[in-house]
Formats: sequence, structure tokens, C-alpha cells
Amino acid sequence: LNTEKLSRLLMLQTGVKPLQDTRPVQPVVSVPSTKSPVPAAVVPAPEGLVLKGITRAGRSSLALINNKTPGVGEEGKVRLGESNVTIRCISITGQSVVVHYVGSKEKIELALSGN
Repeated sequence: LNTEKLSRLLMLQTGVKPLQDTRPVQPVVSVPSTKSPVPAAVVPAPEGLVLKGITRAGRSSLALINNKTPGVGEEGKVRLGESNVTIRCISITGQSVVVHYVGSKEKIELALSGN
């Protein structure tokens, strides 16, 4: 198939003579996109502390609270709504975790949902 004579093929197939195009056929070249990927949707932080899970490995345990995984005695910043708070993990039991906000003496027990 001669690419310079495609108009003749079209004429034979349809019976209609196409307009004469004297421009040479240019090959199509694929150029990779330089656009960055679309960012994932931002998931809003919970308004309160949520115990999402407890992981045990031997004698140590970790609690998944909002987006952090503290062990007993560890502290860290946790997103709450539009701000951050610092919590310290006091204890991890079978189905719950006891934490407190750093700077406060009040203890909060968080239970796994469904229990």
C-alpha cells in the first residue's frame, strides 16, 4: 500500500474523488506528557480520636489511632479536624487503648469499633 496514493484508494472505495492534497504524509510521533498526575483527594481528619486497630508482635503492641501508631509510653502528634494534638499512649489492652493529651492529666479510653 503506497501512502502517497491513499486518496486514490478512497476514490475507488467511495466513488467520490477527494480534493487533491499535495502535502506529504507526516508520521505520528507520540510525545510523553509532562503534566504531573492528578493528586488524590484529601481525606479530612477525624474530629476526635479514633482507634482503628491494634497490632501485637511478641510482647510489644501498637495502636493505630487516626493516622499514628504509638506504642505504650510513646507520644506523637495526631490530626484532629483542622489542628494537631499531642497524645501519649498509656496502655494497650485486648480491645482498647488508654491515652491522654500531653499537658493534661485526663485519661481517655478508646475502644475498637464494634466492641
